[in-house]
Amino acid sequence: MDPATLLADPTSIRLEKIIQHHSSLTLVVKATQPRPECPRCHRPSTRVHSYYTRTVADLPWHGVSVRLELRTRRFRCQNSLCTKRVFCERLPRVVAYYGRKTVRLDDALRLIGLLLGSLAEVMASYMYDLELLPGSHRYHDARCRTTGVNVRIKGTQRDRVAMYAEPDHLIVLRLAVGRAEEVYNGPGAAPWVAAGPVAKNGREKHLPFQTPGAGA
Repeated sequence: MDPATLLADPTSIRLEKIIQHHSSLTLVVKATQPRPECPRCHRPSTRVHSYYTRTVADLPWHGVSVRLELRTRRFRCQNSLCTKRVFCERLPRVVAYYGRKTVRLDDALRLIGLLLGSLAEVMASYMYDLELLPGSHRYHDARCRTTGVNVRIKGTQRDRVAMYAEPDHLIVLRLAVGRAEEVYNGPGAAPWVAAGPVAKNGREKHLPFQTPGAGA
């Protein structure tokens, strides 16, 4: 097994060992950058301050969940004029600063989300006779041909969806192999208000859906 094909960035981390659990794998990896840069002044440093371990989720292998036990370091900045005396080394091709998932897992989930959204839009347009709007339309995906109401379409395989603004009308479809189940079909105001405040990132709300919608 070639570690270079397993790791997100074999130039900056090295595989130490693989720990097999009942239904998951843990890859113990170690950061290997010889001279990480200070994120503030960008001066390389070789003075290790301390070591620490962080755990992040990675891409699954053949349906088995994988996580990285990433052993990395804090360094002392060697620039006497820099205000950041100690810094954590960055591994931008492996995981974002304070990230809980690897960059490649984040990318894969984002792509899946886009594909689910596009599939839901196409299916909803046939199911409800909707006219799809161009991608430049910010908060709605389609318009009802009979009423002219703007519609936001969300597809999900879970029990919630993320929303960035209150839509005029909302359709949520739970997608499965070969079919789409209507979860919600009604005014956007009610679920938007019920979702409460925006998420911690300050940009979106997570709308839970546990019961069928009201219908149009």
